[in-house]
Amino acid sequence: MAAKKGSDAKKAAAAKKAAATRKKNAAAKAAAEAAAKRAAAAKKAAATRKRNAAAKAAEEATAQAAAKRAASAKKAAATRKRNAAAKAAEKAAAQADEHKPKSRPKLEASAATIKAVKPKPKPKPKP
Repeated sequence: MAAKKGSDAKKAAAAKKAAATRKKNAAAKAAAEAAAKRAAAAKKAAATRKRNAAAKAAEEATAQAAAKRAASAKKAAATRKRNAAAKAAEKAAAQADEHKPKSRPKLEASAATIKAVKPKPKPKPKP
């Protein structure tokens, strides 16, 4: 009977050891699963951060390009305005010059030019 008792104790010890091993394995499995979940969440968060940074950079580039275009358009408008003003001033000056009464020396010079250019009458043959 003592032998049987010893073997029962051995079986009980083996069962206890197996139960402890199963418990330990289950805990290790749970820990591994939790670590995998954390790693996946970290990977997802990193991807999101990367995507957000790319979106922000694209937005900033778009805003910069828009600002550049606006500045360029403003500069072009100012140039057009300046050119139009210069053209108007030139036209006004030309018109003023056209309507300005000629000064005396100019008139005399003009008359002298006309006289110089005017063809001389041919002498009539004497009868």
